[in-house]
Amino acid sequence: MIQREMRDPRIGMLSITDVIVSKDLSYADVYFTTVSAQQDQYEDKDEILRALQGAAGFLRSILSKRHVMRTTPALRFHYDELIQSGPQLEALIERALASDQIRGACLSETEVSDGA
Repeated sequence: MIQREMRDPRIGMLSITDVIVSKDLSYADVYFTTVSAQQDQYEDKDEILRALQGAAGFLRSILSKRHVMRTTPALRFHYDELIQSGPQLEALIERALASDQIRGACLSETEVSDGA
């Protein structure tokens, strides 16, 4: 819907990573990421966010015509920071695991030398 209906050149390559709808269907938090934002081009991310927020009403009206729901949620867009920080978190976890393995190996050597 975003790619085909909006036709806004500011949008570019956009991926919806998650949508969380409130229990009463009054709003939906839509999380997105872009190729340019993943390459640390924050100004693109902010411009895309403004474009999506500006088109939220338009997208909601299209959604209400395509789906039969009691209520069509208001759309709230958010840049998904987790996608960008994922590789950094993964590297930290790997470093911690390596540190634990080294520490475990040192403890095992100490136990062997104490027992001898």
